Amino acid sequence: MGCVVAASLAAKGVRTHGVDVKRDVVDALARGIAPMDEPDLAERIAEGLRQGCLFPTLDLASAVAASDVSLVCVGTPLGEDGTLVVTDVLDACEAVARAAVAASRSHTIVIRSTVPSGMHERVSKRVRDAIGPAFGELVTLALNPEFLREGCAVRDVEEPEIIVYATS
Repeated sequence: MGCVVAASLAAKGVRTHGVDVKRDVVDALARGIAPMDEPDLAERIAEGLRQGCLFPTLDLASAVAASDVSLVCVGTPLGEDGTLVVTDVLDACEAVARAAVAASRSHTIVIRSTVPSGMHERVSKRVRDAIGPAFGELVTLALNPEFLREGCAVRDVEEPEIIVYATS
């Protein structure tokens, strides 16, 4: 659902670099095509592109170098044991942190994905292990879990019923 968040922000005039690892998603966004069937998404994508505020890309390093904040919106599927698999969240946060350090840029990572108990500690440890003392000085972390429902995700982003933030 990262493209929903990116498109909604860009449509409101917020300069937004939408990074994805899937070329077909990036290409679709760049052409103004919604990569999923979600009401109002195509219109938000078109408006973000029209305003020159939506920049779909595969290049995480460039996006981080041009930004102050990264919203991590990646999947957290259920594993065979019924628990959330957060590997992609951990990997994405580490990659963003490394890119921020490489760019010598102060940066905040905000996890928008589903946030199970203990996530702040797990991500903090992973990022601290990856970038050392730059964590907490150059790179900071916050949690802002998404509450998006299929079929009304744009509305949920733009008119949330609840907003939760957590930081250290």
